Amino acid sequence: MVQYVQIGTVAGLTIELPGDELRSKNIAMTGSGPGSWSLQQFSQQLPGMVGVVSKVRPYTFETVHLPDIESAWTKGGERIVVVP
Repeated sequence: MVQYVQIGTVAGLTIELPGDELRSKNIAMTGSGPGSWSLQQFSQQLPGMVGVVSKVRPYTFETVHLPDIESAWTKGGERIVVVP
């Protein structure tokens, strides 16, 4: 199943999605943000959301310059951020 979640509009206000994609796939589309819930619902859920987020372990990243990507890729390890 394909699931599309729309959060915000940084990439634009609309998406282009061909009809054959909807007909040929088991797809679910979900919205998120103001309008998909009331402020009362949000205020009821907020304490639980903050509790969950406060337990999230931050990721560690390794910064790798582009010319060194091959050696960094083969050794594995933490998440890699490639910089010029």
